[in-house]
Amino acid sequence: MTISIRHLAPLALAALAGTALANPAPAAPATAERTATAAPATAPATRDWNRIDTDRDGYISAAEMQAYLVAEQTRQRNTTVATK
Repeated sequence: MTISIRHLAPLALAALAGTALANPAPAAPATAERTATAAPATAPATRDWNRIDTDRDGYISAAEMQAYLVAEQTRQRNTTVATK
């Protein structure tokens, strides 16, 4: 008796699905651990793409993104120093 690929594939899929259901997902980390790695409260929820796109061509170039990231990093350092 030989098993062809068309018979073996569903068996393999069923075995993988069974192991995925048998192994539960790891528990979420404690709240204290999550807040330690969370972004600072001053960080914006999303980036202001219109502010980043300085030449208003509808695309963010590497130079525009680099300039924005440097400016944001400087701004965050200045606000952190000012609040301490």
